[in-house]
Order: sequence, then C-alpha cells, then structure tokens
Amino acid sequence: MDSKSAIQVNYEVLDTEIFNLAKLREESKTVVKNKYHEIKSVFEGSDSLTAEQFYASADLLYSVDAIMNDMINQTIISMQCVKAVFQDMDANIAEKLGG
Repeated sequence: MDSKSAIQVNYEVLDTEIFNLAKLREESKTVVKNKYHEIKSVFEGSDSLTAEQFYASADLLYSVDAIMNDMINQTIISMQCVKAVFQDMDANIAEKLGG
C-alpha cells in the first residue's frame, strides 16, 4: 500500500478474499458433485417415482450450484479488476509525485 495514495487500499485483504472465494467455489463444486453422483448411483436402474424425484432434485441442486459458482467467479473477476485499477492508480499517483 502506497502511503502517498489518496485512497488507502489494503491489497492483502483483497487477495485474501479472492482466495477465500475461490476456495469456497471449489469446495462447493466438490461437495455438490459428490452428492449428485451419490444420489444417481443409489437410485441407478430404479424406475420408481421416488427415484425420479431424487433425480430431479439432484439435477436442480446441481444447476443452482453452477449458477452460484458462476456468481462467485464473476465476483472474483470483479475484485481482481478493482485491485488492478487501484494498483494502477497508486502507480500513477506515485509517478506524479516523483516517487
């Protein structure tokens, strides 16, 4: 963080949050994917209405997880862009101030 900056940005906090979001996205993918395949394997070959309902619920959950993970990914991209803008601004200010 540049002490000459008009806006104080803690890049460590941004990096930590980006890391945490990425970790959350991957953990979510893993858990939902494992449960999805578990449900599919338990009811594999079954023609019952209950099995069909579980399949439908599993498919819906899988779709919701994909949407949430896309939202997390877009947030990560936005945070990376914000960080880049602030870093560029800090560099420009330092240059103008002779730093």
